[in-house]
Amino acid sequence: MKTARVVIALLLLVLPVIAAHAGVFREDFSDGNLNRWEFQIIPNPHPQLRVKDFLNIEDGYLAVNAIHRGTPSLVSLELKTGNPEKWDSYTLACRIRFKSHANLEPPSTFVIEVRYSEGRKVEKAPHQFIHLNNLQQMWIHNDLLQKLSVSTYQPIEPAVGFPQQVGRIPRAELRLEGAGKPMWDRWIPIKIVANDDLFEFYFDGQLVAEYSDVKAGPGTVRFWSQSRLAVHLDDIAITGPQIPDIGPRNVNPDTHLTTTWGEIKNSPPR
Repeated sequence: MKTARVVIALLLLVLPVIAAHAGVFREDFSDGNLNRWEFQIIPNPHPQLRVKDFLNIEDGYLAVNAIHRGTPSLVSLELKTGNPEKWDSYTLACRIRFKSHANLEPPSTFVIEVRYSEGRKVEKAPHQFIHLNNLQQMWIHNDLLQKLSVSTYQPIEPAVGFPQQVGRIPRAELRLEGAGKPMWDRWIPIKIVANDDLFEFYFDGQLVAEYSDVKAGPGTVRFWSQSRLAVHLDDIAITGPQIPDIGPRNVNPDTHLTTTWGEIKNSPPR
């Protein structure tokens, strides 16, 4: 009996610590809003255009449409909740679906960025520029989304008086047209592990890249799409020590599928 009391006492001490330092952010877009996200559209749309012309929640998933009235755009979605500038270890899981488009043109690109941070503004008169931290990036690109690349972007110290530049370090590259599965109109699972300086990128259940980046800083998660590309995004689960434990409970971070919307989301797009 005494042993049992000791075990219970230890659990009471340990569990609050675990709860304080671990959490899961879940997003299945079933609440119908994007309150935790910050979006940007380039070029800036006309004031009469509405957000839902580019970002629209349909049947419980988010439709990202990087074209409006015949003009390609770049649409980005950045997670802004909790303290994302301090997120240095987490696992991101989600699923994406590319909607087939007859008029797809290069550069058609969809990007997922982890540990993204703009850092701080640095002034070097008469110029002002933003100091970018390292960021890790998975991007699917080419005119028919034939290539998947994983890269690190890091700042390059410029000469005095010049804007800062960013250099790309390629980590992996994968041709997708011979993968045996269609790229279009099906849900594709994505998983990215960012554990301190270690990174793993999975696409459709396949390990694409595994590497270490000792210069990697903390940061949030960002998605962006450009040039006539329509992408569906769903079942986002971000797990880690600094991640706030918020969001719908029906998003399972182990399977990254929801039970409420399961049948609807896995049906072909209308």
